[in-house]
Amino acid sequence: MKDRRELYSLLMEDVRARTSWEERQRLWYEMRHGGLRRKKKLPWQADLHYPLADSLINKLKPFYFQQVYGNELAATFIPMNDQADEALARQMSIWFDHQIKQKSNFEQEVLTCIDHTLTQGLGYLKISWNQDKKTVHFDSVDPINIILPYYTTDLSKVERICHVMQMSVDAYRSNELYDQDILSKIKGRESEGARATTFEDTKFRREGITVGTESDQVVVWEVYERTPDGKIMVHTFSPVAPEHDIRPSFELPYKHGEVPFVSFFTEIKDKGIYSSRGICEMVAPFEAFLCKLLNEKADAMTLYNRPLFRCEQDIPNTNNLRFGPATILPVGVAPVPMPQPPISFDQEMINQRMIAEYLTSMPDFGLAQQQNSKNARTATEVSQIGALMGQSTDL
Repeated sequence: MKDRRELYSLLMEDVRARTSWEERQRLWYEMRHGGLRRKKKLPWQADLHYPLADSLINKLKPFYFQQVYGNELAATFIPMNDQADEALARQMSIWFDHQIKQKSNFEQEVLTCIDHTLTQGLGYLKISWNQDKKTVHFDSVDPINIILPYYTTDLSKVERICHVMQMSVDAYRSNELYDQDILSKIKGRESEGARATTFEDTKFRREGITVGTESDQVVVWEVYERTPDGKIMVHTFSPVAPEHDIRPSFELPYKHGEVPFVSFFTEIKDKGIYSSRGICEMVAPFEAFLCKLLNEKADAMTLYNRPLFRCEQDIPNTNNLRFGPATILPVGVAPVPMPQPPISFDQEMINQRMIAEYLTSMPDFGLAQQQNSKNARTATEVSQIGALMGQSTDL
């Protein structure tokens, strides 16, 4: 088991190693929820956002949810002894499925996990035992709040993994297992009695990761460390004061010998836990172009609906001119004809959306191509395209 200071240093190196990935995730979150805003615009110009990534994620979520609930049972038990009662094994399978799906918070948490996976390309589901309710407990964890070595490929063999838990002061106080005497040292951004940090440590402090974003927020690190003899030790401390134990270290009691986390990926490509791309990263160029097309279309509508006027002779007082219905213009005043747009905005937006749907294997059954074809699509063609898209989603 490593020394606490050594373990903290290794975790900070893991945070530094994922800096570029973390910054990209913040960009994708802003793109999906706030939209890609115009950096430079005139007061009359539009600042609209085309929600391409958000719409694709909302359409894909039911397909992934169907992966979980489409099967009849969550697991099937097979008797190890040929003489065993197969009917009993069937009953056990039904009982297990009922406990997981109906007697726990699995249904709600798996939806959140699917959303994280599609948005960020990576999702985590923490599985534990709720001693009070005597049931399995699931917790979908934002990938930002999971710290592990960047070269990790398999969680079952991970050396260390840290769950960053952000909680209020009241939530901290309600946990009887936590040391209440060090609360004043670890809460908030300007923690009282916080340790002295080097410039490098201060440079890589993250709001919500190593320090609280608010004065009444506490950041707790729950670290799972695999020892050389195969045991998994759990350490609980605050990154603000890692030398103090919030909870005494203990050995993970589960017999499976693995950390209680399961990872999900949108795609499998390069090795490494952070190699998977989410829907936002895949379609970011297309969404940026769609936002530009939408804004240009709105700007063109503004110009065309408010035409310019030219006058062939001098007008003594332009302040007396009024433009409106049934208004007589002075002699020599005429509107300037506007040329047609060089492209069809609507057609180009459809083209960009279709490319994004092909890239993400969005099962749209090819109906978006209907207007580009002279012949109507047959039911067989739609069925075949749907089966192909469904296989891509299954993969």
